[in-house]
Amino acid sequence: MAIHDGIDVLSISLGGQPTPFFNVSVAIGSFHAVKHGIVVVCSAGNSGPKDGTVSNVAPWQITVGASTMDRQFRSNVILGNNMRLEGESLSSTVLGSKNFYPLVSAADTKAANASAEDA
Repeated sequence: MAIHDGIDVLSISLGGQPTPFFNVSVAIGSFHAVKHGIVVVCSAGNSGPKDGTVSNVAPWQITVGASTMDRQFRSNVILGNNMRLEGESLSSTVLGSKNFYPLVSAADTKAANASAEDA
């Protein structure tokens, strides 16, 4: 559809397991786009940072990766003794400020199929 629409740049922020590019639909589709003069920019994937975790490595794609993020999602916890701990959170809900909640270890609340390290 992008070829038909006559776009100039195609940005694809999809990634997966590193796979030979001749078996990846993003690589195959982007090859056809490039053949029609479209610049294709792809994300390097989200599986890193270990060796061999970059996806979208076809030579006709511009693959872009990031090592840092330029924003923070500040969230503070105030303990019962009024000690304030600064941290970050991506939670979309806010806990009531007048309630007390127990502090727990992520390892103690992990999903059944997750390791303590992943938690």
